[in-house]
Amino acid sequence: MTANISHMLGGDQYQSISMYFIGATLCVAKTVFDQREQHLSIILYDIVEAIAPRWNRNAPVMVGSLLTAGSAKKILPAMDSPAYKAETLIYNRTTLDGVNIPAVEIVFSLNKNFRREKHEWIYNEASKVIALMTQWTSFPYPLDALKLFSAPIRASSHSALGLITLQDRLVEHPSYTLAHVSLIHSVIQQWLSGIVSMSSADESCFTESLTTYLEWKINEQLNIVNKTRAGEIEAIRPKDMSAEGRDEPRMLRSLEMMQSCPERFVSIFYTIDETFGQDTVINMLKLVFRKFAYSVTSISDWQQAAVQATGNHYAGQMLSEWFTRKTRPILHMYVMAQALQFEQITDELWTVPVEVAGSSGVQLVAVTDKTMVIPYSSHDYVIADPRRKSSAMIVHDVDSYVRMIRCWDDSRCPASQSAVRGIIRDLAAVLLTNKLPAPQIQDVPKWKAVFKSHFKIILKSLKCLQMS
Repeated sequence: MTANISHMLGGDQYQSISMYFIGATLCVAKTVFDQREQHLSIILYDIVEAIAPRWNRNAPVMVGSLLTAGSAKKILPAMDSPAYKAETLIYNRTTLDGVNIPAVEIVFSLNKNFRREKHEWIYNEASKVIALMTQWTSFPYPLDALKLFSAPIRASSHSALGLITLQDRLVEHPSYTLAHVSLIHSVIQQWLSGIVSMSSADESCFTESLTTYLEWKINEQLNIVNKTRAGEIEAIRPKDMSAEGRDEPRMLRSLEMMQSCPERFVSIFYTIDETFGQDTVINMLKLVFRKFAYSVTSISDWQQAAVQATGNHYAGQMLSEWFTRKTRPILHMYVMAQALQFEQITDELWTVPVEVAGSSGVQLVAVTDKTMVIPYSSHDYVIADPRRKSSAMIVHDVDSYVRMIRCWDDSRCPASQSAVRGIIRDLAAVLLTNKLPAPQIQDVPKWKAVFKSHFKIILKSLKCLQMS
C-alpha cells in the first residue's frame, strides 16, 4: 500500500513524500488538531520509505481523509469545499476473492475468523432493507451490487454509494443491537446521501435525522431489533428543557459518526406521520427522489414535498421551523367552562398540531398564534396529546393534572398509564426552564397533591409501595 502525503519542513513549506506502511514505529515531531475545522496535522521527523513484506493483522490501520460533513463524495464530480481537497493516492494490490451474491456482496474482512456462511444475516437484512427502500422511494438501487467490507474502523459503519464498511467487532457479534442498527442505517444512506443529498453542509443534520427515523420505521416493519418508533421518540424527549438548544447539542448517534445533531430533530418526522397519515414521509421520499435523484436538495425542497404529500401547508411550516430553530415549542393549555385556551410560552411562534381528548371525543387543533381559544366541552377528563404524537412540550393547568391523577386507574381515561406518566415527565422538564408563571396561592395545595400523587404512582409502578 502506498500513500503520498505532505511533510511539513517548517513555516509554510511542504514537501511531498511517499510512505509504505510496514507496521514500524514512526517518529512524530508534532501534532496539531484544529477543533473548529476538525483537521489533524501530523509533522514527522524523517521521511520513511519501505516495502511491507506482509500485512500485520494484529495491528490494523485504516488510512483515509477527514473531510467536511457530507463525506468524500463531494470531491467528485464537484467539491463543496475546495480547501479540503485530498492529495492522497492509496491503492491496494491485493486480489479480493469475493463471492457474487445478488444485490449484496460480502467482499472482504481483515478478521481471519470471518466466514461468509456465518454472516448470512448481513445479506438477508441488507436485501430486505434494499427492497423496502426501493418500494418507499420508487427508485431502484442503481448499481449491480452493494459491496460490504468488515474493517477495524472507529465508527460503527460508513456508507458511500456502492460500498458499506462495517466495524469488524460488530460483524463478529451479531447479537449486539448496534450491529443490525448500523447495517440498516448504512443501507438507507445508499439512497439518502448516496443518491440524494443536501446542498449545504449546514443542513446535513436533516439527512441524518431522516435516516434515523427511517431506520426506526423500517425496523417496525421488518422486526429486526426490539425497537419501536413510539418508544424511541419517548426516550429522546428531554428530561430538562433548560438544557435543550445550547451550543453543545446532544449526539444523535455517536462521536465516531462525526455527526453532531440534536436528538430532537428526529421527532418531527414521527409527528408528521402520526398527524397527516402513516405514509406521509414515504410519499415525501417518492416526490423528492422523482425530482432530485443524483442531485442535491435543501430543506425548502423537503418542505415543498411535505406540502404536496399532505395537501396541507402546515406540514411544510412545521418541517421548516423544526430545522431552523434551536429548541422545541412549549404550550400551556387551560381548560375553561366551554373552551380551551392555548398559550405559546416560547419566544418564537410555532405551528403545532395538537390532539385534545375528552368525553366529547378527539379533536385536532392547529395552534399557530401566541394565544388561541377554541370551543370545547367535556364533562370529565381533558387531556392534550393523549397518544404522545406531538413533538411539542404541552403543560396543563393544575386542575387538569388533579383530574389526570384520578384518570390513572379509570377505564374512561382517554390516555394510557404510560402516556400519563410521560405527560407528568414533560411537566417536570418544563418546570426547570422557569418559564411557567408562579402559581396562585390557592393553587399551591393542588400542586403539592399532584406531585405527591405522582410520586405514589411511581412507587406503585416499581412495586415498592406498601399497601395497607
